[in-house]
Amino acid sequence: MYLFRSRLIPWVLLLTFAAAFLYQEKRWISYASHMGDENMHIVSGYLKVRHNDYTMAAYQPPLSAMLEALPLLWLNIKTPFEHESWKINHWHTFGDVLIYDSNPPAVRDQMFVYARWMNVLQTLGLMALVAYWVYQNCGIWGSVLAMGLLAFDPNIIAQSGSARIDMGPVCFTVLALYCFRNLCLQPGRRQAWLAGMTFALAMLTRSYSLVLIPLYLGIAAVLFWRSARFREQLVAWQGSPWRALLRTGGIFIASFTVLLLLVYRFEFRPLFDHVANGPEKIAVVDRLIGDRPELKAHAHH
Repeated sequence: MYLFRSRLIPWVLLLTFAAAFLYQEKRWISYASHMGDENMHIVSGYLKVRHNDYTMAAYQPPLSAMLEALPLLWLNIKTPFEHESWKINHWHTFGDVLIYDSNPPAVRDQMFVYARWMNVLQTLGLMALVAYWVYQNCGIWGSVLAMGLLAFDPNIIAQSGSARIDMGPVCFTVLALYCFRNLCLQPGRRQAWLAGMTFALAMLTRSYSLVLIPLYLGIAAVLFWRSARFREQLVAWQGSPWRALLRTGGIFIASFTVLLLLVYRFEFRPLFDHVANGPEKIAVVDRLIGDRPELKAHAHH
């Protein structure tokens, strides 16, 4: 059939699916109401990129929220550090106060639109990566099928059009797996650095990316013991398979350290203390336990 022999039609379909996805997201972003946890993620990311403060939502790695908040740097946003919710760590309340009480409706709407579009762009990158990966293994029509399934998946559409921190980690986790797959197929310094950097990006976006550690170790162990070709490639790279594995581990550790410093901007102070109301510094432990003297006394001892 001409449909399957044509080289132009599958590329047209890929672009059509991508355009359909963007159109659905545009309508979703324009009409969807604000969701509860969006406030905290938007404000958390904004505090990190604007004020270098990492104490809000400190239980999650910061990169995903920071990426969503990058466009907010171009908005004139007032941050109500004087509000009581900031002093006693009521993060959801502080997010509501910053978005709904401290800034005009026009700025509030722009905050949601910009943060949501950043999430859409990350999802679009995920779709392109999956389509390319499938193209390498199944050809162009397999890529078209993968793109179509992602573009019209209701879960993908709903999660991408909100300012949550779910699609970014998925994108970076798939990217990390793709680069690790390339490292396993052809061990080398370039592949090791790419795998290490993407692994670090995934780890800095969401805590459940920790699952990559046993997954990587398991795949490497199976390949090392079962694949003579894999061991031969390690020997060709470093002269010894054990030396190659040790060097790869060192590259992973170095990559994670470099990206950790970049994300926290070469400053570990935000992990331990907090600047509020000008030069006054309040320890993070005090902010987390609030105004409870008995807990403060126990914590400081």
